[in-house]
Amino acid sequence: MTEDQWSQVEAHFDALRELPPAEIAAGLSAIPDQCVRDEVASLLQHTGSGSGTNSGTAGGSTITSAIGAMALNLQPPGAPQSEGLREERIGPYRLVRRLGQGGQGAVFEAIRDDGTFRQRVAIKIVKWEIDSETSRNQFRHERQILAGLEHPHIARLLDGGETNAGTPYLVMEFVDGLPLTAATKDWPLKRKLRLFLEVAAAVAFAHRNLIVHRDLKPANIMVTQDGTPKLLDFGIARLLDTNPQRTMTALHAFTPEYASPEQVLGEAITTASDVYSLGMVLYELLSGQRAYQVPTLSPVDIHRSVCLTAPAPPHLSEDLDNILLMALRKEPARRYQTVEQFADDVTRSLEHRPVKARNDTLRYRAGKYIRRNAVALSAAAILLAIAAGTAATLQQARIAGQRFEDVRHLAHSFVFDYNDDLAKIEGTTAVREKMVRTAAEYLDRLSGSAGGGMGQRDIGLQKELAAACQKVGDAQGYPSRPSLGHTDQAVASYRKANRIHERIAALHPSHRPAAGRFHADFAALLRLTGDFPGATQMGESALHSLEQLARETPGDPALEHTIADIWCTLGDVDEESSRNAASLEKFRHCEVIARGLLARSRNRDSLLTLQKAVERVGTAAVTSGHLQESLAALDEDQRLLDELLQLEPANPVLHRNYALLAQFRSQVYYDDSIPNLNDPVRCLELSGVYLDAGRKMAAADPNNASARLTLAIGLFRLSFPLKLSDPQGAVKSARESVALFDKLIPEGKRSFLVTSRRGRALRRLSEALQFAGQGGEAQAVAAEALVAQRNAAARDAKDVQEATLLAFTLLTNAEAAESLHDPAPALAFLTEAEQIVAQGYLRSPNELTPVIPLARVRDALSLHWHKAGNAAESQRWLNESRRLWRAFPDQNE
Repeated sequence: MTEDQWSQVEAHFDALRELPPAEIAAGLSAIPDQCVRDEVASLLQHTGSGSGTNSGTAGGSTITSAIGAMALNLQPPGAPQSEGLREERIGPYRLVRRLGQGGQGAVFEAIRDDGTFRQRVAIKIVKWEIDSETSRNQFRHERQILAGLEHPHIARLLDGGETNAGTPYLVMEFVDGLPLTAATKDWPLKRKLRLFLEVAAAVAFAHRNLIVHRDLKPANIMVTQDGTPKLLDFGIARLLDTNPQRTMTALHAFTPEYASPEQVLGEAITTASDVYSLGMVLYELLSGQRAYQVPTLSPVDIHRSVCLTAPAPPHLSEDLDNILLMALRKEPARRYQTVEQFADDVTRSLEHRPVKARNDTLRYRAGKYIRRNAVALSAAAILLAIAAGTAATLQQARIAGQRFEDVRHLAHSFVFDYNDDLAKIEGTTAVREKMVRTAAEYLDRLSGSAGGGMGQRDIGLQKELAAACQKVGDAQGYPSRPSLGHTDQAVASYRKANRIHERIAALHPSHRPAAGRFHADFAALLRLTGDFPGATQMGESALHSLEQLARETPGDPALEHTIADIWCTLGDVDEESSRNAASLEKFRHCEVIARGLLARSRNRDSLLTLQKAVERVGTAAVTSGHLQESLAALDEDQRLLDELLQLEPANPVLHRNYALLAQFRSQVYYDDSIPNLNDPVRCLELSGVYLDAGRKMAAADPNNASARLTLAIGLFRLSFPLKLSDPQGAVKSARESVALFDKLIPEGKRSFLVTSRRGRALRRLSEALQFAGQGGEAQAVAAEALVAQRNAAARDAKDVQEATLLAFTLLTNAEAAESLHDPAPALAFLTEAEQIVAQGYLRSPNELTPVIPLARVRDALSLHWHKAGNAAESQRWLNESRRLWRAFPDQNE
């Protein structure tokens, strides 16, 4: 069918589609061209026209889109110019040859030779006219947006305008290469997957700039001779669709073989449409054939193929098959929600890690049930459902056949699929813990029944069991993750997982990277529970092993992510041990690794790794007195969190990180133990942000001990700056904090993190009470805080941070005694405090952090002796304090 015939089809269809049936029949019989008449009849039948009512916007959009897709008139390169093109020059460009022609228009190779400079370009001359100033302005606006889309894998839009005949044209970067499938015909699978990740990164970049491609296909992905992919026509379909009155006949709106169902149905086009098209491209790239065929360009065949035909698995591997089928799900909501998620699963497949895409039927039915009932469904009901279903299957699985695999698959789904999905939803902590713990028990039983030969099946089971134990530990009590707060149980679960990882790695060296990733998480857990020696030993051991692996296999992003995490954990230990210069050095090293990863691939994992690194640079810089560097790092931290929250807006871990960011900022502005800008008003504002976030998280999930711990900490931190302007409000906030800690402890959450922070809350309450003039109660609370802090410091004699906090608590007790005119105990408290911080200073004479508590205590001693009338002793301690500050001039740059 010629282009003129398609124009007739559209005209007759528009004229007939709203007429009554009798008039439609008469109109059809009057069409002289049999081919046109048959196609119009097919269109009318497809849309149900002739019912005497308006077919509606959706139906009309479907047909005009379909006609646009069918209006193809491709001609071979070098063929005569398309009808209507009479110019050999367009502006400063000389046309050289036609590269192709399609529904959107003709594409030419051209040379800019206007004497300014020479440039080889591609020019697309579009098949429609700009018929109003509104259309012209909109076209220019969209063109300017696309011109700013700069990415190494996206062919740039360089210029544009109108020909002498008023036809719009676009000037694009000329890409000398072959279409995707032709260029990669003989490539191995892994190389194809890595190339696809580069393509996905470019699409994700455009999505972040709010631009959807709409027509992704192999022909629009060129690969240069050096293997670099370049995406063509990015956003062109949107740019051309600026006139709401124009039909789509003249536009190549989409290519049916790669279009998403919503494009065919004329529904809203979103980033999910590009995810689907990318799935079609990857399917063909890996398997050598399309996911399904579109036999003809009739709307009926297009609709049947694209909207109704489920693609068959390409039989590449279980993971790759599931990844592709998830990307190609007909309903947009059931696909990967972002290109980054799609690419992440491809990366996981390359790294032999569990992928998020699993078999559709079981996961979908059970997952939909859990999501519908996540709040109302009790943990006991879920436990009963898992136990009953699994036990019934297990009873029949003793022959270790298919039913054995069914049980394993069910347990695997609960551990890796449902748990990971629920972890991103507030209010599911208790359900997750019971669900994963039960699944882990069944994996443990399966592992025991699989035999002890460490065959391939048993290795897989052992890996799944190790991962299950780790996830159980996360839900039980990983302090920085949504958990129930049972840190001792979490450590026990991690130790069980560690034994499994080490057993597998001893027999199979290929498991070393996975074991290293686990050790990085375990080291961070030990650090959070106060086991600094254990965290250091595990972190350094893992770092040595992984850096050796990285030298053997350079460029492995998974290894580099893990190495960066370990450097951060080791820096955390240094920071909490007041080795600030060492911690800052480690954090900066982590940052260098993270920036390299992000430069290669801007995905979720790279963003998260850099976010962790710059957050820590911000906290370490302030303790070293580099306040402006700290603020700059925390500003970048916020930008990265904003980008991550766009990808996962409901992720509670990211929301907690956002709250922590406000806390870290508040300390830069005002604090009594580290260098600061002495701005209590700004500190109070940021402390309020941290507190509000804690309240929201705790309200959303009352079982999440991590959220309640955040709230409790936020309350006593707020009291510190608040006491200057509202002492009674500070007392109220600190009291609520202590009450929250008192509730956490009896519930079995007597972790070091909880008990040590309770001591700090008591100290802040005593300080607020002193400001409120309640000296008697302030002294009693200070005494209770001292008992708690002595216990925390006695836990590890080498814990410099807790020893320093003990000195601060002694200082609070001294101030309480002074306020009640009781100088004798006050002097005893100050003397002990001075001895403690002096020892800390002697251990780290080149660090800034020990200077502040020592200077504060010596200032307090000077004031004490001044009140006692001993001028000489007062002056001595004042001189000692000044000497300390002179050793660290101008730290607050």
